[in-house]
Amino acid sequence: MDLVPTSHGLAALSISREGPGAVVLVLHGLGRTPGIEAFFPAELTVAHLELPAYVGPTFDRYDQAAIAEAYDEVIAARFAGRRVVVVGISLGAVIGLALRAREVVALLAVEPFLDSDRPALHARIRDTLMVHRPDLSGFLDALLGFHPDRIERRAYEVRCAAAMWVIAGGADSALISLTTPEDRGRLDELGAVVVEAGAGHDVVGEDPATFELGVAWALAVGRGGQPG
Repeated sequence: MDLVPTSHGLAALSISREGPGAVVLVLHGLGRTPGIEAFFPAELTVAHLELPAYVGPTFDRYDQAAIAEAYDEVIAARFAGRRVVVVGISLGAVIGLALRAREVVALLAVEPFLDSDRPALHARIRDTLMVHRPDLSGFLDALLGFHPDRIERRAYEVRCAAAMWVIAGGADSALISLTTPEDRGRLDELGAVVVEAGAGHDVVGEDPATFELGVAWALAVGRGGQPG
């Protein structure tokens, strides 16, 4: 893992594979998605950014704008002049929606949500991270507004100017979808291609075929094709 200086702290970047051409940058949420590397062609550079405090070092701020700004600085510093395809998963997708780095040409956002009023997510975090990672209280408050007894709603902006493909869960699952119909409508209005998966929140694990379609679209844009 490489710690890259940014204006908000050291960002945790790892490069798992080096190759020519476009860069696939995976923005992880609360935990890595098992098997995600298998979806990317072997010849591409694949890099990963981990959420600050959760895996990486602490930042001075943990709101969406600050984390996205730090990630933009990492992209500009490490991938200048290259076409970057961003794959954001869950909270990683929330951060991806706010990226502004000019190197980013495509964003595949898997199960993003446009505000933090998600009781199902709050329940999972209350019973896990809030119990076992008390050091994350500031992070959970700033980014999600999560406290043991309540949610203070945080709204998220869509600032990414790159082509966007959004995958939202649309099936019953133990991990229910966090992307609401209102989220889908708003993202569609902003020009994103919005696709419904036969999955809940765990799109990659429950509907890999739809995720693979999204990856193929993103890589086509990364190679210079037209978004569609």
